[in-house]
Amino acid sequence: MTVKRSVAVFDLGGVLIDWNPRYLYRKLFDGDDQAMEHFLATVCTPSWNAEQDAGRTLAEACALLSSMHPDKSPLIDAWRHRYAEMLGGPKAPGIGFAMGLDRLVLTLEAQAGAVPVLLADAYIAPLGEGLNAVALVLARELRRHGLRIEVGDGSFRIKKSFETGNKLARNIVLLGEDEAQSGMLTVKNFASGEQTKVAREQLAAALAPPHE
Repeated sequence: MTVKRSVAVFDLGGVLIDWNPRYLYRKLFDGDDQAMEHFLATVCTPSWNAEQDAGRTLAEACALLSSMHPDKSPLIDAWRHRYAEMLGGPKAPGIGFAMGLDRLVLTLEAQAGAVPVLLADAYIAPLGEGLNAVALVLARELRRHGLRIEVGDGSFRIKKSFETGNKLARNIVLLGEDEAQSGMLTVKNFASGEQTKVAREQLAAALAPPHE
């Protein structure tokens, strides 16, 4: 007797479907890859997108991000309204349908409590636009250690950097000229309020999430 099973496949790693936001944003940035990569590293970041995988809706995600980056709102909204253009391959006709996943999520939340917000390990705040590139290099270093890192923009005022960082991460790393030259980074933990100086080579260990 043949047993038939229905299987749901969640292709989060892009193995079955060729998904890449660069397919869309390369067009929106008119081929300026440097500007596109900066946008994807500092605004529509991988860790921001991971929240959608955890259940946050695109409408909520884009609205939140647009409130933080109002000047980038049209580019952020494209993530929602032109999502299909992030899929590789030739354009093809298609249809849309609803599966009631929002109701499923609400039911699961009611049974097990609200889905916790997945905070990044750190938010890097460059203190000046000239430090944006340095911040991106530091972010890549920390991500190689398996850390979830968000990166701000040097045009932000310090107050906005702290407000944004507090929404997205457990810690904020302040990166000014002094820190860039000395290699001693200022780190503040939002939960405890503790602020310390950490050597760059020890930063990954200092930002690692506590073991449960």
